[in-house]
Amino acid sequence: MSRRSPIVLLLFAIATFVVWLLAAMSDEADYTYRYGVRYTGYDTLGCVCTYADTELVAIETSTGFRAFRRSIENDDHRVLAIDVEPYFDGAEAVLDQEALHAQLDSLLLSQRVSKVAFVGNGLRIAVAPRESKRVPVVVRDLDLAFASQYGLGGNPTVRPDSVTLYGSAAALEQVSEVSTARLRLRGIDRSQLVKVPLRPVWDDYCGMCADCSEVEIDLPVRRFVERLFLAKVHCAGSDSVRLYPDQVKVHCWVPTELYDEVQPADIRVVACAQDDKMIPKVVSFPSGVRIKQIQPSELQYVIIKGEK
Repeated sequence: MSRRSPIVLLLFAIATFVVWLLAAMSDEADYTYRYGVRYTGYDTLGCVCTYADTELVAIETSTGFRAFRRSIENDDHRVLAIDVEPYFDGAEAVLDQEALHAQLDSLLLSQRVSKVAFVGNGLRIAVAPRESKRVPVVVRDLDLAFASQYGLGGNPTVRPDSVTLYGSAAALEQVSEVSTARLRLRGIDRSQLVKVPLRPVWDDYCGMCADCSEVEIDLPVRRFVERLFLAKVHCAGSDSVRLYPDQVKVHCWVPTELYDEVQPADIRVVACAQDDKMIPKVVSFPSGVRIKQIQPSELQYVIIKGEK
């Protein structure tokens, strides 16, 4: 008997705890819950929400059993659908405490809640006529690294080049463009079409949305080879200046398909005065060609008096 007494005491303690727990869980107490709010009862196609109270705090009197069950439920049970039609004047709806009790008491009291009280002054939702606006898409924040001898063969293009935004007139007036999100690519060695998300500027405005959330960027990529041209330097605005030398070496990156087409005469170099120096600058060259370096980078000059 003495050997079994500790076991008997343990079982008795467990039974006592279980009885106490059941009694405690059966007692009612006040529990605070935060509900998300979803509004119905207004024309969601013709109107856009410009303001809405999105949270409702309720103090519910219920048992510990219900409180425990609520603690393990998913978030879908924390969203209340509220019909604003009886309180809607065409532009807004205001639900005071009385309106909230009329809408929600039957729902909450059916879930083993004996009493409910709402914190705050109520809920408000405001709407405006839904309008649309077409805005351009701007390519920004490109972080591109190319394989050796490859580079952009032109400006990247985006398609579609514009998106339609839907929202209130006041919100649409604040948005003039939508930009692309950051695009980072490495080792690029061919032209490609890349899908890129748009920065969701519409998320900054209540009720605004867009007809698409991503675009395609067309990256024209070419293979380049280096060529050296000897180009005559022209003196801008004066025939009385003699340049030494009067020719410069222009190092270029030329697309492989244009290698034989580009000629020295296609590259025009002009000497420009800058801080008492004559600096050679390439002012025109064939499309697709890239200027790498000019040698020398500074020219000597002599002004011939008496010449115009």
